[in-house]
Amino acid sequence: MERSSVAPDVRVSALLALLTCVVFANALPNGFVWDDASLIVDNSAIKRVGNIPTLFSPSWFRDDVVKPAYRPLAYISFAVDYGFWGLRATGYHATNLLLHVGSVLALYGFLRGVLECRAAAVLGALVFAVCPLRVEAVTYVKSRDEMLACVLLLAGLLLFQRFHRVKEQGGGTSAWPSFGLSMAAFALLPFAKEHGLVFPALLTAWV
Repeated sequence: MERSSVAPDVRVSALLALLTCVVFANALPNGFVWDDASLIVDNSAIKRVGNIPTLFSPSWFRDDVVKPAYRPLAYISFAVDYGFWGLRATGYHATNLLLHVGSVLALYGFLRGVLECRAAAVLGALVFAVCPLRVEAVTYVKSRDEMLACVLLLAGLLLFQRFHRVKEQGGGTSAWPSFGLSMAAFALLPFAKEHGLVFPALLTAWV
């Protein structure tokens, strides 16, 4: 992006974030539902910070403990939420919403890098922000794994895009922090949700 376009992009990003929050604000007063009970309310492992290392143990992801899917980042985020909010569901819903806002902004930044038309990038991010298909993931606390994987994937792509652009412009070593952060996002993705494993394929297709 040209330097002259930064200010408009900041304003657009702020408006996208505001609109996303307004659309999903009605989820904040909601309580826990369905699988939230077993994964959060009745889950003693997330209620002590000292248990966080246990959440990386594959043996913890058994049918008699939680659903057998290795997604420790989601449970660590629940533990952090519990530290701040206890069992007040509003805080957990707010975390999901903030993760969605982060995904929307990362997508907008990525689209600005591949589309010449700002309006097209805004439209793409806007559709993603308010798409009904995103409602369950944003408003269902249990879907934290989906929210984490989404923001890591989009942020990783955005960072890799910046690395590629700065490198092409002769930025030298200044490009490598973006590359390192992109790889960090990739490394964390499988711990959020399995579909994060597609990230290497996306980067391969890119280059």
